[in-house]
Amino acid sequence: MSIQLSSIIGANVYQPSDAPRYYTANQAMLAVVVFNLVIVYPGTYFFFGHVNKKREGIWSGMTDDEKSEYLRTTTDEGNKRLDFRFAR
Repeated sequence: MSIQLSSIIGANVYQPSDAPRYYTANQAMLAVVVFNLVIVYPGTYFFFGHVNKKREGIWSGMTDDEKSEYLRTTTDEGNKRLDFRFAR
């Protein structure tokens, strides 16, 4: 599916009128890369750090009996569980 998506993007960004150097398209792709490096990657790092701290606060505030009750009765799965931490 990503092959088709990249073909759609490539056909719309790399216009024949910009050939052979595709200066405008290369600038657009460079802007996307810079946006990812400056905004998206640090944003996800700090967001998941915040989520981990929030869950750790809830989890450490529980007694051992509450923790075992949670683990026994929870219907949360995967990363929805309070004892799950995202890798950073």
